[in-house]
Amino acid sequence: ELTGEKLSEFILVKLEPTTDEDVFPFSDELITDQYPVFVKFYEKWCSRCLAMKTAFENAASRMAGRVIFMEVECSSSDVAQGFCSLHKVDGYPTLKLMGAHFEKAVPFERDRSVQGILDFLNEHVPEEEEEEEKEEEDTKDEDDKEDDKEGGD
Repeated sequence: ELTGEKLSEFILVKLEPTTDEDVFPFSDELITDQYPVFVKFYEKWCSRCLAMKTAFENAASRMAGRVIFMEVECSSSDVAQGFCSLHKVDGYPTLKLMGAHFEKAVPFERDRSVQGILDFLNEHVPEEEEEEEKEEEDTKDEDDKEDDKEGGD
């Protein structure tokens, strides 16, 4: 069903320039308990992987600072292949959310559009975590201002 919202999203995605600068190449060192990591397992020959490239990059740019986006080409190395096996990848593209507070990877099983990805991530990664970090920065800024006042006397 074509709705006004879906149409406007389609137009925005098509017109908005995308870049892969917010998408990281495979490194298992990126997956820690500090940040959520949204992983795309793919192969270069996979047409569905190519078809979702723009949506993945667009979502990565919109979620920058909140979620790390990473791509793993499963056949690119023995380490990558091992990582894909560990996460039971049996088709492409496979997308999973891991790291941070997730005990095990959360599979992405939705529409592979920008909005589908954003909706999934917003459900699993609340903005509160980002706001807490911002509050800490604000407190730090206030402390710095206090130091400046004291130093200026």
